[in-house]
Amino acid sequence: MPDAIQLMAAVVACIASLPLIAAAIWARAWPASYWFCVGYPLRLIRTYSSWSRLCDGCGLGVSYRVGPNGQPIISYPKLGSPRAHRYGFYIWLSLLPGQTPSDIEDIYSELAHAWQVHGVQMVDVEPGHLRLSITVRDPLISVVAPPPETELLKAAVGMLETAEPWVIDFRAIPHWLVVGATQSGKSTLINALIVALAKQRVALIGIDLKAGVELGPYLPRLSKLATSRGESVEVLEALVTILLNRMT
Repeated sequence: MPDAIQLMAAVVACIASLPLIAAAIWARAWPASYWFCVGYPLRLIRTYSSWSRLCDGCGLGVSYRVGPNGQPIISYPKLGSPRAHRYGFYIWLSLLPGQTPSDIEDIYSELAHAWQVHGVQMVDVEPGHLRLSITVRDPLISVVAPPPETELLKAAVGMLETAEPWVIDFRAIPHWLVVGATQSGKSTLINALIVALAKQRVALIGIDLKAGVELGPYLPRLSKLATSRGESVEVLEALVTILLNRMT
């Protein structure tokens, strides 16, 4: 009899674990669909249910008045409607009077730990409101190339840590300086920019003092490529002449 009871208990345990095993297989094989169907609703429950306690712990609760029993009535910033994306979700946050976006920036780490997510970042700000991007997993582990931009002088060059496309708009910010240590990604960014802009009706001029090693492969698309100091001076003087003529 004890053996039969143990066998039955083992069978029941195996049957009970089948949903967990199926969920683990689903999450590994089809992470996007698992996230939208299972992970996202569970994460929202954790986020909203823990919000008031989290605000108390981080000092975001504010008391503006006292209740009938003499106890202060605590108000909290209001969480708005969420919107899911494949790496997490966005959520709007309404600030209380006297609070600023920097108050939220100071507790990014606390928010991530409380919600057990990869990271929390601010992606949009309006007066009294801000939008947070909550990523449940690192979007930069396996980067999906963003769709190419179709607007003139806009270049999609990669992905941000908020899982949003990294788009450089030269009409909004026409001047850029790319700096960084060796192996930090400067050449990768420049290559991505050239590839994105090469499809547009723009003139591309390169100055490559590594004897053309970096920009040489793009020579058929470049209007001019300078590979020495002398050629660089000539190119820059020609550009200044064009600039002055247009200004005139």
